[in-house]
Amino acid sequence: ERVNRPAEGVSFEQMVEGLVAFRQEHKGQYWLEVFLLAGVNDQAEQVQKMAQIAARINPDRIQLNTVTRPPVEEYALAVPKEQMDRFAKMFGEKAEVIADYQPSKQAAQSIGGAKEILETIARRPCTVEDLAQVLEILPHEIVKHLGKLSAQGLIESQNRSGQVYYMTKRGHLDSLDQDHQSSK
Repeated sequence: ERVNRPAEGVSFEQMVEGLVAFRQEHKGQYWLEVFLLAGVNDQAEQVQKMAQIAARINPDRIQLNTVTRPPVEEYALAVPKEQMDRFAKMFGEKAEVIADYQPSKQAAQSIGGAKEILETIARRPCTVEDLAQVLEILPHEIVKHLGKLSAQGLIESQNRSGQVYYMTKRGHLDSLDQDHQSSK
């Protein structure tokens, strides 16, 4: 439940039975992704049970994944690569680890994102998607920074044709320019 957040009223057993039933009817390729979180479902006994369930589902391929980018939830921690490789062996020859353990450009750039966001929306109003694309920062990181900037009273938002645009509040552009000048 902590990993997948199923719809209310859907039990784990119902989900598994649905996957088994679908596999029996579906004749095309059927891949199963197993997402592991450190401290949540990364104990050998738990993974062994998942491997048994996967064998029952009988997918063509099993992909093991874990957190590799800054997560939305603080409790979502990565399982180390060596441990993921050991777990893949429990699932047999159909299994592979797909987690990308390379540090991402987005993860590195998200650290100082608030200043870049403020500078960008000072030039023109932007949506979260605009900011994520321009600054190459994950959308959930953009949202975190926007929340902090809003709490500080530096930005405001407007709904235009169903899209939410963020912009600097009047008068705060001058303080941004002064901060930028003093940092040179």
